[in-house]
Formats: sequence, C-alpha cells, structure tokens
Amino acid sequence: MELRHLELTRDGYERLNSKYPEGNGSSLIGKRAEEIVKIYFQRKDPRCQFAETPPKGADLQVALPGEALAIEVKGTKSADVASQQLKVSSQHSRDLLEKGAPVYRVTGVFERSPSIYALPEVIGRRYHRDARGGR
Repeated sequence: MELRHLELTRDGYERLNSKYPEGNGSSLIGKRAEEIVKIYFQRKDPRCQFAETPPKGADLQVALPGEALAIEVKGTKSADVASQQLKVSSQHSRDLLEKGAPVYRVTGVFERSPSIYALPEVIGRRYHRDARGGR
C-alpha cells in the first residue's frame, strides 16, 4: 500500500468546497475523492488527461505518457483507511479489479491535506458484498 499526501492550495481547496461542500452523502464524498485523485495526477504530470467516459467499472481513466490507467476511487471523511468499509458496487467494478486495476482510497476528503492510498490488486482480500449484490 503506497501512501501519497496531497496538500491542496487555498484556491484548490476553496474550489472543491464550492463544488462539493462538506456533507454525509456517499455520492458527494465519492465525487470529491475523484477530484482529489485528478489533482494528484495533474501535479504528478501536467500532461495527463482524463477520459470523459471511463471504462465500465472504473471511476477514472487517466492517460499518462505510454499508459492508460483505469482506477477505482473510494473516498472517506475519516483519516483512517477503514478497509473493512470498502465495497465493490457493481459486477463491472469487480471485473475491472480482478484484471488488476488499482483502488485509490482517499482519506480525509474534506481536509485541506487529504491522503491517497494506492491499493493495488485488492480484490478478494478486503472487499465485502454490498446491498446491491456486488462484492
């Protein structure tokens, strides 16, 4: 598990707060986490690009020089990874993860300094069945 700390600029933090204000909805937390992962990749390589429509099962697809990476993004307000709470919400996501797609777990999504944990190939280890029948 790789840990990446991200310090948001004041403007970046304010933009996130305007677009995705603090709340409890899982959709809001997930979208904010996706934006944080985008910021991370844009800082890593400003030439990166994101697919308008990622492959089925992925939250994001980032194109870097020489590779395209489909990513599952999971966010939480907590500062803890809380791996017992990770769930796969669809068969498409499960299929993608079984092919080795990484999960980026964003903790502290409403903080100015969220953390991003890259969890490669986690399917079958810590994912739990959710109410929609995914795994």
